Amino acid sequence: QRLLTCPSASADIQQTPHFGKYNDKVKTCSTEHPDMWVQFDATDHHWLAYYTFQMLDVTKLRYILDWGSGCGSKERWLEDHQADANPTKEPVFHNMPHVLGLEMVPAAAKHSTEQSRTAKTVFCGWDARNITWIPDNTFDAAISTGALYNVWNKRNLARPANAFNSGYCRVITKIVQSLKPGGLLVSIAGLGPPLNIIQRYCHRVMT
Repeated sequence: QRLLTCPSASADIQQTPHFGKYNDKVKTCSTEHPDMWVQFDATDHHWLAYYTFQMLDVTKLRYILDWGSGCGSKERWLEDHQADANPTKEPVFHNMPHVLGLEMVPAAAKHSTEQSRTAKTVFCGWDARNITWIPDNTFDAAISTGALYNVWNKRNLARPANAFNSGYCRVITKIVQSLKPGGLLVSIAGLGPPLNIIQRYCHRVMT
């Protein structure tokens, strides 16, 4: 299995939407509040990760994209639950899938990297609206929790032509294109508009 890597160039991510708010929330990431949703405690994040990966049957996956990976709580859950049994030594992760986390807040990506225990989880502080560098047919699955709605602009509902050309459609399209045939995108609490709106406005670039 090959390791996933971040792009070599850095983006001007401080200009992306909501940067200031989420940059401040990184400071709250802790054992008690493992991610930037401060209204969720550790138990909430545990079940959020559990149900996300249960939908995907993670035991059969090799590569996962996490768009908007935050402070990496889902990846730490994977590490905790996919580590091979090895009670007398450091955990090993032979059966764990590779995960590429994309996060617009560099401090969050840095926090996630520092908390990770395996090279199979890679976190990029990157403008996640620009993912054209990811090859098509790379991932078995993609996940996004409370993130994609940050790209959606409600004014697009009144201007379908703008929606078709919007950054939101480009992001959704590229995520879908990055999936292998049969791959799934699981977005929880923050896909953006209803699915029928996505299909209506983005279908030409998604098919």
